[in-house]
Amino acid sequence: MPLFWGLVPEDKEGDIVKAFRYTLDRDGSFLCGEVGLPYVIQTARKFGMNDLICRYILKEEHPSYYAFVLDGETTLGEYWEKNPRSHCHDMMGHIVEWYYNGIAGIIPEKPGFSEVTIRPYLLETMHEFTCTYQSASGELRVSVCATDQEIFVDIQCAEGISCTVDTENLGTEKKITVKEEGM
Repeated sequence: MPLFWGLVPEDKEGDIVKAFRYTLDRDGSFLCGEVGLPYVIQTARKFGMNDLICRYILKEEHPSYYAFVLDGETTLGEYWEKNPRSHCHDMMGHIVEWYYNGIAGIIPEKPGFSEVTIRPYLLETMHEFTCTYQSASGELRVSVCATDQEIFVDIQCAEGISCTVDTENLGTEKKITVKEEGM
């Protein structure tokens, strides 16, 4: 939580981030309670660990969101286990926030989304996505499509939203083409 809230002294942040990643790597999952889960996911995203988030949500065994799917669940369980006590527990739904700000990369820089950074991330197993988000300042749409040679990024922002595009999370192996337009 100190990393998430920016409470770590600047000269210690790198070491704390390294220890945080080490712990996630060592444990191979999000081993935390439901109250801490959003902070773990968002801190991992903030410090460039989308690869770990993907690996952990797609594991076939618990703790994992995909394990719920394999168990036949259509809603989230209360615990990271087969046949959890509650079969409809929205508190585990924090991963949805990451779909918007981790995969689509829609990150508000000012209240009300009047200024946003778009920093999309494409999972290794994903070749295309489109995300639409209705913010307080209007609609944002992010589409990413990867071919063998190139990654196409199409950003559409409602009038009145100042948008900055950052393609750092897409890597540099392929040519990246960005198209920005208003709505």
